[in-house]
Amino acid sequence: MDLFARNTGIIGLLLAGLTLAVLAAAVALKLKKRIRLGGLFNAGIAALVLAALAAAFISLSLFARTYNIMSNDRRIGTVGALSDGPVMYVHYVDEANRRTYGFKLEGDHWMIEGYILRWKPFLRLLGAQPYYRVTRFSGHWQSPDSSRVTNRQIAVEPAHWRWLLKHGRQLPLIDAVQGIAAYQYPDSGAYGVYVTDAGFVLKKQ
Repeated sequence: MDLFARNTGIIGLLLAGLTLAVLAAAVALKLKKRIRLGGLFNAGIAALVLAALAAAFISLSLFARTYNIMSNDRRIGTVGALSDGPVMYVHYVDEANRRTYGFKLEGDHWMIEGYILRWKPFLRLLGAQPYYRVTRFSGHWQSPDSSRVTNRQIAVEPAHWRWLLKHGRQLPLIDAVQGIAAYQYPDSGAYGVYVTDAGFVLKKQ
């Protein structure tokens, strides 16, 4: 967890605990008739101020935590592709599974495809990462007159993913299950493949 989000959350919880302690002490003293009504009122005002500060720090912590989650790109591999006429030579390094693939595709741009499962927001706030699977690469032509597509399957599409695509949103802890893809044109450089809550992101290295 981000240090700022953690520290502001801790401060907020400490202030909330102090608020309860002030209220409990004031009520206990009033019951024992050690303070007057005015003292109880002052304690209530102090508790309100502390409660407002606690709420502010906790809200700030949740905001920072949410921002970190939404902007956290997790790198899973790299892709390099060179073009030789209608053929693209693609090199994919699956860093998560420590595997390397080399293959040919036809087209003027390549696409990485797969699936992603995203948890409900409260689970993401607790640190739950999305599940993903890279299944294949495909080559496409930009021209709308061309319908030719070449595919290279790099992972079997298991039956449970197909079941999740159809029924996953009915499960209480799952926010979304969907197919994802990102495409790029071949060049001399490599692209880092990142997975986020939204899907694949390609970043030039």
